[in-house]
Amino acid sequence: MRGVFAIATFGLLLLAPWSAEAQLDKNAQKEAKAMVEGRHYLRIDLPCWYVAGGFGIGVEPVVEVSPTAVDYERLGKAPAQATRATSKFWGLGPNDSVQYGTLQFKPDAIIAWLEGVAPKNQEVMVRFVQIKTLDEFKTAFARVFSKVPLQDEHPEWSAEVRQAIAKRIVIKGMTVQQAACVIGKPMAVSPTTENGVAGEVWVPRQENGTMLARMKIKSTLTGFPTMLKFVGGILQEIMGGEPPK
Repeated sequence: MRGVFAIATFGLLLLAPWSAEAQLDKNAQKEAKAMVEGRHYLRIDLPCWYVAGGFGIGVEPVVEVSPTAVDYERLGKAPAQATRATSKFWGLGPNDSVQYGTLQFKPDAIIAWLEGVAPKNQEVMVRFVQIKTLDEFKTAFARVFSKVPLQDEHPEWSAEVRQAIAKRIVIKGMTVQQAACVIGKPMAVSPTTENGVAGEVWVPRQENGTMLARMKIKSTLTGFPTMLKFVGGILQEIMGGEPPK
């Protein structure tokens, strides 16, 4: 996928409007490029628009990341310059691995392009904003990527929890943070109170949306439970769903 799609993607990006803002100097850009080399593991969901335009099929970012936040909303609309666009495809999420990273430096953003590792080898993009220094880029980059699988970052977690995260399943007793390493961003979160103890109910995504690739439409299910109930920050109840394949 690396050749044609990458050309199409950057061709579509060239049509996007630019705005003036401070940019990393050449030495900082060189170090930032070195950061994306090799394999990385996602900390978050990384949906993309798969679009067809004048340059062919490519991807455009949905997620915008600053040193202080991850924003799934601002880039939520289909790219205006595309002649055809699918719905957002949530093909890669927490603990999925990516490789072949490249960066494109723009006056108002840094665009990272990466390819998933087989069998999830679709392209993904993320837009980094409010980046004026290398340290700010490092902070924003760490919100999205880890150099090791997420369960390996936390040797203090129980073996049972770490094994569940590695298998992409949730189990009772997980914390909110641990469940997010599997589920990623829930479709909805509702606050609850049980016997005076605050909690929340998650509604995980059930579908990944659709992806346009090689002029074919791909749609998959997540296999996530339909509901997760936390009490006091601990997962107490799991309803529906099968573990992702």
